Amino acid sequence: MKLFRGKGFHVVFENESEELSRAMECLLQCHSCLRVEYEERILFLTPFVHLLVSRNEGARLHGFRALANTLHLLIDFMDADGSGHMLSARSIEKELYMLCSELYPKD
Repeated sequence: MKLFRGKGFHVVFENESEELSRAMECLLQCHSCLRVEYEERILFLTPFVHLLVSRNEGARLHGFRALANTLHLLIDFMDADGSGHMLSARSIEKELYMLCSELYPKD
């Protein structure tokens, strides 16, 4: 039995075979994520915040949760403590909101 784990899913294979080995290799190549260290997080997220702020509607915010969920699936945002843990989608969303409040303070 062989197990493959990804963000939010597990795949269990009952028998090992050459086909399974090739499939696992393909999954591992596809699964490799971009890694953003804690120190690089603000620089990385800033362009996304600018895109999400709608200037035409008085700086209302749109799509932060959807963006955070997508970024969580595609990118490993490393935690500040250096433990190798990654941020959850909710934590990424909070980071986006905090950065937005810094870049676009309320009048």
